[in-house]
Amino acid sequence: MKNDIEHIWSVMSQKSIVDMNTNNLSILDILERINVVLNSSDKFNDKNPATIPFLFEVISYWRKSDAVGNKEINGESKICIYSPTKHQLSDFSIKFQIPKDKKFYRTIIKFNAFKITEEGEYRVEILQKVNNGEHIVVANLPVFVELKSIKQN
Repeated sequence: MKNDIEHIWSVMSQKSIVDMNTNNLSILDILERINVVLNSSDKFNDKNPATIPFLFEVISYWRKSDAVGNKEINGESKICIYSPTKHQLSDFSIKFQIPKDKKFYRTIIKFNAFKITEEGEYRVEILQKVNNGEHIVVANLPVFVELKSIKQN
């Protein structure tokens, strides 16, 4: 299927910095694993996830199709986070606009919390709304959550 915007890449990190002079991006602390320390009495599951305060970003890079030419174009993407048992824990949509004088565009979506249900591999899916209105998965980022518990006296 032809689409006006092509997804190039996505990554999950703790922080990124955009150089104001060059517009180049530095990505710091790419996330592959999250270590979480919890009280041994904390109880959570797919129906009742724990929300941990945790700053992270999902960065995506997009390219305007040659067929679009020098026109401004609107895009939309969605981020869904799934537990190890494939239960959807959260989703977030963003609309963006690629200016007529730009061929490439970057989106940086910042989060301040991560929901967990158990130890294991979580999936962060990036979906793109395509020309026919449906959302298709364009990236699937794994992140492993390791749980450590501390005993309360």
